[in-house]
Amino acid sequence: MANYLEETRTLLWMGTVLYGLAFIFALASLILERHYSRMIFYTLLVGGFFFQGIGLYLRGLTFFALPLTNPMEIVQVISWSSMLLILMVQMSFRLVLLGFFGTAMSTILGLLSLSIAGWDYPNLASSFANPWIEFHAALAIFAYGVFGILAINALMYLLQHYGLTHKRFGGLFALLPSLQQLDDLMTRLLLMGVTVFTVALFLGTLTWVSDYKSVSFHTLVYSWVLWISYFSILILKEKKRWMSRNVGWACLILFLFVLVSLWPIHTY
Repeated sequence: MANYLEETRTLLWMGTVLYGLAFIFALASLILERHYSRMIFYTLLVGGFFFQGIGLYLRGLTFFALPLTNPMEIVQVISWSSMLLILMVQMSFRLVLLGFFGTAMSTILGLLSLSIAGWDYPNLASSFANPWIEFHAALAIFAYGVFGILAINALMYLLQHYGLTHKRFGGLFALLPSLQQLDDLMTRLLLMGVTVFTVALFLGTLTWVSDYKSVSFHTLVYSWVLWISYFSILILKEKKRWMSRNVGWACLILFLFVLVSLWPIHTY
C-alpha cells in the first residue's frame, strides 16, 4: 500500500508543479506588462487539475471512500474543488485574474500539504462506514472550496479598492474586474458556501444525535463556530451593516483560519 500511495503523491506533485508553472507564466507576463497566452495558461492549469484529480481518485480507491483520511488529502481536495469551481465561475463571469490567483492558491496548498510529512499517513480509522457521514464530509469540503474562491474574490476586491483609492490604474490593477462585479460575485459565493455548509452541518448534527460516536464532538463544535461566523458575515452584508471592504477582509482572514485549523482539528 505504501508504494501505491507514493505513486499517488507523484501525481499530486505533478498537479502542483503544473499549477505553479501556470502561475509563474502569468506572473512573468504581468511583470513584463505583456498579455499572456490564455491557451498556454489554461493548458497548464487544466493539466494540473487533471493530475491532481487522478491522484485523489486513486487515493479514494485505496479505501473505497472519499480521500479525506488525513490533513494532506483534505487540503488537496479543498484545492481541487476550488479549482473546479474557478473553472465553472470563469466560464460564467470571465474574470481575467481569477485563474491567476487560483493557481497561486493551489500551488501554495499543494506545496504545503505535500511537504509536511506528518500530514500524510494511512488512517483506516477515518474511513467512512456511514454513507451519510461521507455525504456530510463531501458537502463540507465542497463548501470549503467555495470559501476558498470567496477568499480569492475578496483579495481581488481589496486590491481593486486599494488601486482606486491610491489611483493605481496600471499593471495588475488594470486587469482587475470592477468593484461592482466583484461585490456581486462575493455575495453569490457567500450565499452558496453558507447554503452548502448548512446542509452539511445539518447532516453531521443529525448523525451525531443518532450515534454520537460516529462524529467527533469537537469537530462538530468547530463546524458550528465556522458556520456562525460565515452566516454572520452574510447577514451583516445583506443588512448593509458592513461595507464590502470589511466583508472582504473577514472572508479572507476566516479562510486562512480554516486552513490553519485543519490539522489540529483533524488530529485532536
